[in-house]
Amino acid sequence: MYEVSHKKRNGAYVNDEARKKNEELQKEIRASNSVNQSFVKVFGKEHNGYVRGVGLGVTPSQIFGHSSRHSTSVADAQIAKMQSEIDALTTQV
Repeated sequence: MYEVSHKKRNGAYVNDEARKKNEELQKEIRASNSVNQSFVKVFGKEHNGYVRGVGLGVTPSQIFGHSSRHSTSVADAQIAKMQSEIDALTTQV
C-alpha cells in the first residue's frame, strides 16, 4: 500500500525519501514474517490520534468517521431532547 500511495501516475516515486523508505520496507518484509512489524521497524511506532501515511493534520475521524461511542452519545443527546419535548407537549394537552 505504501508503494502505491507514494508513486506518481508515471510510476516514479513522489520524492527520493519515499523511494528509500519503500526499498527499506521491502527489505524488512522479505526478512520478517510480519508486514506490520516491518512497517513499525521502518517508520516507527504509531502515535495516538494520527493516521499513518496520509500527511500531517489528518485525524482518524476524518478518514474513518466518528467512533460508534461518539455516534451513541450524539444519539443519546437527541433522544433526551426529544423526550423532554414530548413531556412538555404532554403537559400542554
